[in-house]
Amino acid sequence: MYPITHPAFRTLIEKSIPLERLEKRLRPFNCSQAGFLGKDESLLEVVYADWKVVEEAGTTHEEIAELLGFCQPKSLSDSHQQEAIEAVNQRLNNEYEFFLTGDLTNGFQKCPWPGCKNIRGITLGLLAKRGAIKPDESLHDLAEPEEVITREMMIVTRLLPHLVGEHYFFEGRGTPYRADPTFLINAFNLRK
Repeated sequence: MYPITHPAFRTLIEKSIPLERLEKRLRPFNCSQAGFLGKDESLLEVVYADWKVVEEAGTTHEEIAELLGFCQPKSLSDSHQQEAIEAVNQRLNNEYEFFLTGDLTNGFQKCPWPGCKNIRGITLGLLAKRGAIKPDESLHDLAEPEEVITREMMIVTRLLPHLVGEHYFFEGRGTPYRADPTFLINAFNLRK
């Protein structure tokens, strides 16, 4: 990994859009109402700090993105949904569980980086520490970002594997859809 001040690191993260414009797109009420980055966060600082967590655990963004990909059913049929749940739960540490909630959002979320074709995010499910979700709770109600922030769980969207694997981005710490890399590393037993 390059130092945060190295021009190659900035180029790796920017892709084809200047950093200032990209950060503006990532802020709340631009490409997304909730935003991908907190209003005062630096994209380079967030990505760099998360990259260090991934590197120190001995894993890669690609490995995490691949595992997140198992959260996506091939179709909405009951059998494909059950296959997705089983595929994810087989890969999880026993202290975590995955719940497929389905498309509970009001629409689609496109990737904020230009040039990403047909990468859209909709809520798929919740990845939670075992016991964080009570048996009588509605998964639909729990898929609200405000509820997830205060609990040991995270929302999984279709866009998440792409953001992690292609853009090295778990979303900002000040956002409700953040996928904390430490949480994912522990959930998927990726610590080497």
